[in-house]
Amino acid sequence: MIANPQFPQIPLPLIGTDALTFDLYCAGDNGLALTELRQAAGGSAVRNIYLWGDAGTGKSHLLHAACAAAADAGRRTALVPLAQCRSLAPTLLDSLEDLDFVCIDDLDAIAGQPAWEQPLFHLFNR
Repeated sequence: MIANPQFPQIPLPLIGTDALTFDLYCAGDNGLALTELRQAAGGSAVRNIYLWGDAGTGKSHLLHAACAAAADAGRRTALVPLAQCRSLAPTLLDSLEDLDFVCIDDLDAIAGQPAWEQPLFHLFNR
């Protein structure tokens, strides 16, 4: 390919979520989180798992991988990336408890917003 300065390339930050698997996650010190999520995705008795950590540690990767593994196991799943959903209504959270496996990413995106915090609290309790 020959670069043309008149028409510079614009890199697109595309990554397929198919690439976000447990096998491609480098656990490092996060081996316990990886193990627990694998078991939960497969249907273990773990009810709630809360992941936290610095940006870039792979939390979203693990959630995508967990939802994919749960779906592969025949479970009904949902991944809710709250940072991308803020422009939607909080009713998005209604009835998610009817699914087998739910991952909610980017909790910090709705912090301080009662319109989102309250439905999320009720979902957690259901």
